[in-house]
Amino acid sequence: CLSVFSLAFVSLAIGRYPVPLHNVIGVVVSNIWPIDAYWTGTEERVVELLRLPRVLAAMLAGAGLAISGAALQGAFRNPLVGPDIIGVSSGAGFGGAVAIVAFDSAFSIIVSAFCGGMTAVFVVYLMSRISRRAPVLMLVLSGAITGAFFGALISLVKFIADTENELPTIVY
Repeated sequence: CLSVFSLAFVSLAIGRYPVPLHNVIGVVVSNIWPIDAYWTGTEERVVELLRLPRVLAAMLAGAGLAISGAALQGAFRNPLVGPDIIGVSSGAGFGGAVAIVAFDSAFSIIVSAFCGGMTAVFVVYLMSRISRRAPVLMLVLSGAITGAFFGALISLVKFIADTENELPTIVY
């Protein structure tokens, strides 16, 4: 935990406009306790308005990914489970690709990608429960099958997508 916050402070200091670390600490501490400013106004604006929101967003996204990975491993009771191994990435990619072709809003892409990922998880879970002998092996095999299936569906969506507008968005 200490290393995360240490790296956060260091990342507030480095960039296109370097700010000395002691000035970064002063800017952050001045928002909690009143202290005399020994930094410039430009340094304060760079730290507070540009870098701090980005660092906080990166920390929040990393925490969210860690929690979702732990939840996925806990749900399948397997420490080797990951989104690529069980086909969630391909399912979410298919959902997002369909939304890019069918709709034109960012919200629909997010919802469709989520639904595609959940569909992939559901299919993998059902397929892995067919055999009771080796659940880990069945989980990996059903994940590979599901990932390949959704990968093929993504290729189909790419084939029917508009080459000028939709295909570059899907590929990117």
